[in-house]
Amino acid sequence: MTTDDETVAPRLQLAATALINGSDLALAALPRETGGILVGWYDGDTVVVTDVLPVLDKRAGGHHYSRNHKRAQRVLNQHRKQTADKNVGYVGEWHSHPAPHPPSRVDLDSLAELTEVTDQTVALVVFAVNADGAVSPLGAAGRRHGRTVTIQELVVESEPS
Repeated sequence: MTTDDETVAPRLQLAATALINGSDLALAALPRETGGILVGWYDGDTVVVTDVLPVLDKRAGGHHYSRNHKRAQRVLNQHRKQTADKNVGYVGEWHSHPAPHPPSRVDLDSLAELTEVTDQTVALVVFAVNADGAVSPLGAAGRRHGRTVTIQELVVESEPS
């Protein structure tokens, strides 16, 4: 894995629904982390996230969340059955931090592992809860170029309400 600051960082367009749902789930889980998968589509270098889907981790704590692959696949399959837009699919991962911290080294290493098995950009959004109770979406993106994986900070933009 390398960190590459010289190339243009991918952007993430976070739909209002995704921002609200991610923030609500992060706050409801306090003092623990929670998480799941991001759904949406790709538009050039922009990852468009239409929603966040929770994937339960009964063992989540204040400093850890682990997404179960089989459970996540069931959640994604159910979502795809219920959505009319067939362009919507998996675009990445999300989880919360009960404090205002960006993605950790463990988070970035997990993102790199996911990125190694796809040709698409994989997004990661951390919904970090600030001391005042506000939630900030912080992100990173992984891209594979041949055998090399690059991880970059992700520019997160909120869709206007």
